[in-house]
Amino acid sequence: MKMKSVDNIQFVASPVFELLASMFRLNVHEKLLDHLHESSPTYAQLDQWVRQTRKTLTPSLREELDVFFHYESFIGLSLVSKSFKENAYHTFDEFIAFLEDLPAYDLFYSFLQTGFTPKEINNIKDREEVLDYIKNSNLPQVEKWKLTYLYLDVDNTKDRFIHLVQKCWNVYFADELEDIQKKQQESIDQLIREYGVKNRESLYRVFPFLNRDHAIPEDTVIISAPSVFYYISSLTSSSDTDNMFLHLFGTEQPAFNMKGNMNEGELLESFKKLADEKRLKMIRILSIRPSYGHELAQKLEVSNSTVSHHLSTLSSMGIVKATRKDSRVYYEVNKMKLKELMAKITDALID
Repeated sequence: MKMKSVDNIQFVASPVFELLASMFRLNVHEKLLDHLHESSPTYAQLDQWVRQTRKTLTPSLREELDVFFHYESFIGLSLVSKSFKENAYHTFDEFIAFLEDLPAYDLFYSFLQTGFTPKEINNIKDREEVLDYIKNSNLPQVEKWKLTYLYLDVDNTKDRFIHLVQKCWNVYFADELEDIQKKQQESIDQLIREYGVKNRESLYRVFPFLNRDHAIPEDTVIISAPSVFYYISSLTSSSDTDNMFLHLFGTEQPAFNMKGNMNEGELLESFKKLADEKRLKMIRILSIRPSYGHELAQKLEVSNSTVSHHLSTLSSMGIVKATRKDSRVYYEVNKMKLKELMAKITDALID
């Protein structure tokens, strides 16, 4: 792992974060498709890597990836935050040693820290409380059954997860590590040199949602970690005890965020993105009053993951904005931006 610091920002290239991101990408790649970016050379390389790597995976390995890195529950991604908070993200051997020493119930508690419900679990060993938590989560029924089974066989769940991580490292990731680390470092250098990231104000300019969606105290150290497999997405996590804030970002996200006006093709693609029943309903709900993710998922009768995907799409278009109130992030329609976008789409269609 390499680290570079500027002001109160630390740039980290972690093989652990990237391994977990690659496992998620391998399992849900098709669900992360974005037609605005499929034609880019970088995306083509990523798409080819996924297809070629899947050929090296056994059926049992693919099944285990779907258990721990499912699109709806993505419990394995919770280890990005957990490894960061426990300072076990520098090397793969360090990460495995940490997992082996971690009590099985503590690992499962981490699996549940992905926003399934707005409440917390007081006692992870209280079977009734945990099963009730799972029952009331915004997950498809099959994912609730899966979590229930994993909890009731928690020791075996830990062994399965460690085995999966080790197999993925050995089968495909270790041989890719040198190239991945090179791309991570290039992304960090680009942020500093090309985009002039020297302090948190310049970081917010490149990643505006950090300033918009998160109330990050001035004395908090921001850890920015590039990920090849996150492409144009991001993952954030705070640590109150360590006074740190983790920002895992796709290596292509800075260029995407800093891009100027859309061309005609992108405007038309935006029109297609709006022509979705759930997104239109979401816009109507949020135009009446702001809502937070779990609340919005209940109103739409979909999972948190599905809501997150739709919100990400609408936020990237600028027509949904977020504000933090206490510990929650509330979303609302940016009516001015929506009107501006619709005017541009109209001009592109009739000119």
